[in-house]
Amino acid sequence: MSIAPGKCIWSGLDEEIRNPIILKLQQNLIPENIKILLRKFAGPNGAHRYKLDFVDGISNSNTDNYQKPITLFKEEYLQLSKETKKGSNYHIYLIEIIIEYKKIMVSAGYNWLIIGELENGNRYCAVLYVIIKDMYKGFGFNHILKEEEIKLARINKCNFIQTYHRTNNLYFVPAIIPSLRKGFVLFHGEDDKEVYEDKGFIHLRKYFMESDIHKFKVRFKDGTEFLSPDKNREIISYLKAFKDNDKYPGKQIVKIWTSK
Repeated sequence: MSIAPGKCIWSGLDEEIRNPIILKLQQNLIPENIKILLRKFAGPNGAHRYKLDFVDGISNSNTDNYQKPITLFKEEYLQLSKETKKGSNYHIYLIEIIIEYKKIMVSAGYNWLIIGELENGNRYCAVLYVIIKDMYKGFGFNHILKEEEIKLARINKCNFIQTYHRTNNLYFVPAIIPSLRKGFVLFHGEDDKEVYEDKGFIHLRKYFMESDIHKFKVRFKDGTEFLSPDKNREIISYLKAFKDNDKYPGKQIVKIWTSK
């Protein structure tokens, strides 16, 4: 599947995923369908800018929210942006979950991604922003967006996906679980200019080649250590145990380092 800049592709969810969500949503309004909308930003233009075109008929989907993706990328991923091949173009996508009601279509959430190439020729997919609207939390949309993210990265022949979560996020645990379940490794790079767990940012990577996978040790405040990705299930359980007693469970992670 390929998508031209400035274009979009609609796709449906499998019935076994879609139908249980529709049943839950019927407690409020009765949806007729749930779809995935994939859009690719147009660009770059002469000013090296990328633009997301508006799609008619979708409520709560404002293209003004997606301005200056390159600036955002350079602010959020200091190491990746520094190692990106000079003069290369980016491929920027928005994956959106659309709920269809009788008369309107509503955006339930989205995953904003940027794909680029490093100086060494490796391709990466970096997550700029993921959001699920409040009334649609708890329906598993985070997991659906993660599946679509991985699928898109594979199609674009990326070597890895990189994402991060802020430790002061009230929804840290449900936000990080989809990545941990999909084999992402809790990650700490070698560049001191990047912001990592000591500054409130927990980074993760998913490598697509077995030979590229690095293992990292993860230490919690109480001294407990796990190996990621081998013990991701245990890490999930440990984080869940803090959820009821700690407003910010992500702050329990104090150190991530390469396992030799």
